[in-house]
Amino acid sequence: MQSFSQRNGFIDSQILQKDNISYDLKLSLFNVIVMCLEVDLKNEKEDSYSQPNKYKTLIYIIYLEFFKGRVTSHMFKNAHSWKIIEFIESEFFNLEFFEVYDFLEIIISKFKNKYADDSYIKVSMKFNDSLKKHNSAYRVVEGSVVSITSEDEINEIERAAAQDAFIQEHLNKAIYHMSNKDGPDYRNSIKESISAVEYCVREITRENTLGDAFKKLEKNNIIIPEMLRCSFLKLYHWTNDKKSGVRHALMEEGKMPKLEEARYMLITSSAFINYLKEKQL
Repeated sequence: MQSFSQRNGFIDSQILQKDNISYDLKLSLFNVIVMCLEVDLKNEKEDSYSQPNKYKTLIYIIYLEFFKGRVTSHMFKNAHSWKIIEFIESEFFNLEFFEVYDFLEIIISKFKNKYADDSYIKVSMKFNDSLKKHNSAYRVVEGSVVSITSEDEINEIERAAAQDAFIQEHLNKAIYHMSNKDGPDYRNSIKESISAVEYCVREITRENTLGDAFKKLEKNNIIIPEMLRCSFLKLYHWTNDKKSGVRHALMEEGKMPKLEEARYMLITSSAFINYLKEKQL
């Protein structure tokens, strides 16, 4: 469930981190960055640096190119590398959210250019683990940070949540289960998303099932195209199928819903709620 602070509006309960970045996400990303710098330092055998080689390390490239750091004579002392990491740390936590993602792209690009193996892919995977855990709206794809959810999709969810307090409660629970970094529960996230649709249908038609609700809507001259009606009914039946494991005990381990299904159901259910409300008008 949501924390006291989230329920009472003291802390924003975000669907996805799109236009900002939390401290926890920054910290998680920075830990990956430090790991990358340490690996690079070890590979370069810092104790045998010459001046030209020293500036080829990631830590100095970042210091000089991204943060526009000043070169001093102290930089040629081995211990000074950790002073630069401390400098990078202090600067990193003051970056705007978009500058953080610029920084990630530079790290990945430098790794890709410097190492012939698949190191940059492993680094990208580490970054994506952090982005996924902390519910970021972005992922690293082929060395670039790209949006995985459009502004329209986020707006659709927020508009549905604003329709009714009970719909909002179901959708908030769906978001919580999907984005809980201590242990996401995609099955219950899907369950809450479809429960929001069921509640909306009952409020409009006073019917308990989607099939009966659609029939009543048609009697009231609210026509939903047949293909659209059938598509959503099939999706609804999937959530009630024992094999899907959404509303019943899991029958097959391999059928466990994943993040992709949870996000799809959240967005689709929200869009369908908005659609029904508009048809009602």
